[in-house]
Amino acid sequence: DLSLRVPVRPTPFVMADSEFHIQKGVCSSCGYPGKKMRRFNWANKAKRRRTVGTGRMKYMKHIPRRFKNGFRENITAPSRKPASK
Repeated sequence: DLSLRVPVRPTPFVMADSEFHIQKGVCSSCGYPGKKMRRFNWANKAKRRRTVGTGRMKYMKHIPRRFKNGFRENITAPSRKPASK
C-alpha cells in the first residue's frame, strides 16, 4: 500500500520555509536539527537575509542603551538635578 511507505524525497519544512531531507535528517536551508545555523561565505545574500537585525531582536535592541549606562542593574539611576547648596 502506497500510504504506508516512508517518504524518501525531501519534505516541506515549516520552520525554515524550505526542504527537510528525510534520509539525511537535515534541513537544506537552516541545517536543523544542528545546533548552529547553516551558512556559507559563498552565499552573501542569504547571510544578509537572516543575520542579526532582520527579526525582532527582543534582547539585542536594548543592548546599546544598557551599554551607555554601564550595564547597571538593581540600582537607581543617579540624580540629574544640580546638587543643592
